[in-house]
Amino acid sequence: MASNWQAGHVPTGLGTGVIDFIRNPEFIALGPADLNALAEAVMPQIDAARGAILDGSLVVEFNTVF
Repeated sequence: MASNWQAGHVPTGLGTGVIDFIRNPEFIALGPADLNALAEAVMPQIDAARGAILDGSLVVEFNTVF
C-alpha cells in the first residue's frame, strides 16, 4: 500500500458506469427465448429511464427502509 493512500468515500452511480442494467450474456445465450425477447423489448424503456435519471428529469428516491 502506498504511503500516501487515504481512505475516503468515492461517489459512484449511474453516471460513472459503476451502476447499470446489463443483460447477462450467458442468459442471452442459454436462457429461454421468450424471457430474452421480453427483456429485449423493455431495453428501450430502461435506456430512457437511464437517460432521464442522468439528466435529472427522473429522480429516484433514496430509501433504505423496505
